[in-house]
Formats: sequence, structure tokens, C-alpha cells
Amino acid sequence: MQSARILIVAAALLSGCTTRQAVLESSQMQGVGVARDWTREELYLGLNKPDGTQVSNAEFDAFIQREVSPRLCCFTVLSGTGYYTPNATTPPTQEPTRVLVVLYSDAEIAVAAKLTAIAQSYVRLFAQESVLRVAARVRAHFVK
Repeated sequence: MQSARILIVAAALLSGCTTRQAVLESSQMQGVGVARDWTREELYLGLNKPDGTQVSNAEFDAFIQREVSPRLCCFTVLSGTGYYTPNATTPPTQEPTRVLVVLYSDAEIAVAAKLTAIAQSYVRLFAQESVLRVAARVRAHFVK
């Protein structure tokens, strides 16, 4: 009885894998490139300064030109609004934010060190408390 349950679970798991593989192969035949494992990193760059002012668009654009563009070949900058609470008794603070998104392959491992340098530069230049850095493994491919 126990071995029958194991076989049923294994068959269910394998059928899911087969379906995913079939979908992937079907997609590749329709102009989708081969999916590869990459790393996706995001730097959350808050725009509020400690003196009550904000990093202006011109200051941020200059930062991108001076600190990011020379270090990275490909990246995306998204605009957003962050919310945080410094402690449990304080209502959430709203802060305009830019998110720098970078995807890179295992062969481009030096990108991680470059992102550290970019984050440290942002903290220093704009008197930030910190920059949030998020990293995750993702599957990525190009559609042609």
C-alpha cells in the first residue's frame, strides 16, 4: 500500500516536469530562446535625504551616468514608492524610490562586486542610512 502511494506521488511529480518541459520545448520552437539560470539583483534607492530634501531627478540621472553606466552594460531603473516604519509606534513613512534591476549570468560574477560599489556610493553621496539589496536566482530567456 505504501509503495503504491509513493508511485502515485512520483508519477504526479514527473508528469508536472514533463508538462513543463513540453511547454518549454514548444515555446522554443516559436522563437523563444533557451531559458538559462541567471541572477536577478535589485538595489532599492530611496530618494529622501536626512535634511528633509530629496535626491532630484538631475542628481539621480548624474549618479546613473557617473556610477552605474560605467560599471554595468545592461540594467533597468524602475520608479516606485517605498513605505517603512522606523519602529512599531510610528506610522509608515512614504518615500519615492528608484529600483535598479540587473540580471546577469554565472559567467558575469564580477557584477555582484560592482553592485556593492554602486550601493556604497549611493549611501555615501546622498547620506542614506542604507540601500536594500535583493538577489534571487531566476530563469530568463530572450524572445525573438
